[in-house]
Amino acid sequence: MKVVLDTNVLISATLFSGSLAEKLFDKLLIHGAQIYCSTAILSEYELIVRRDFAEHRKLVSVQENLHVFMARIIQAVCLVEPRVKVTLERDPMDAHILECALASASDYIVTFDEDLLELKEYENIRIIHPLEMVTISEKIKKE
Repeated sequence: MKVVLDTNVLISATLFSGSLAEKLFDKLLIHGAQIYCSTAILSEYELIVRRDFAEHRKLVSVQENLHVFMARIIQAVCLVEPRVKVTLERDPMDAHILECALASASDYIVTFDEDLLELKEYENIRIIHPLEMVTISEKIKKE
């Protein structure tokens, strides 16, 4: 199974211990799923963590440990560099997620993003919520 995790899922998985996204991330790795990422997704991850979590004093450790979080992601994923550009009218900022999924021929995009979830599918790639992916990964585990 090939999966692209949206940046919002990666952030939740690495910054919020015990979160649905963290549990999903670990399950996917245990079940042997191939998780794909692009440099655009990694750059967005780093930008958002630096921008949105720098102001929270109680999350200072997040800033100090950003390299640890990045290393965890990089070790767990297969990096791809998309060659096809996707144009999205509704939210052009989501295009890099679809581009990564196309470049990796992924089966799923997993996201909390409502704009992407509304698409449901793109070029035969299912776009699903992390909760649905947990259910799918459980079924695969049983097979």
